[in-house]
Amino acid sequence: MNTVKHAGSCLCGQVHVSLKGEPVMAALCHCLHCQKTSSSAFSLVVLAKADDVTIEGTPASYTDRGDSGEEVTRLFCGKCGSPIETATAGTRAGGMRILKAGVFAEQAPFTPALEIYCFRRHDWLPKLTNAASFERMPPPQ
Repeated sequence: MNTVKHAGSCLCGQVHVSLKGEPVMAALCHCLHCQKTSSSAFSLVVLAKADDVTIEGTPASYTDRGDSGEEVTRLFCGKCGSPIETATAGTRAGGMRILKAGVFAEQAPFTPALEIYCFRRHDWLPKLTNAASFERMPPPQ
């Protein structure tokens, strides 16, 4: 029996997210698109197994293109605008989902193990000491 380990919602409560297991990892993304969609210097995300994720409600979506040229679909609450998920063909094919850590109700217990698009990291923001760091995307494994 799988029980919910982490649960949360958008700001207005119309979209709910639950995660049955622990995420595979947490990461910071410093790309310009994540900065714009988070209205911050970076986005804190959790990478989770797709089978562990449940999203209830009907998020709105916006599709753009990342630096790689790959389509990136960004899911968010259509009412309050809270970011929910970032989806790519690569993550879907790998059975993974990228969730925005801010949707989780608890005080985001996710410690980033990875930083990406570090060439966009603001000068005043220090590098994480215990996280792998990549100027752009890490190479495929």
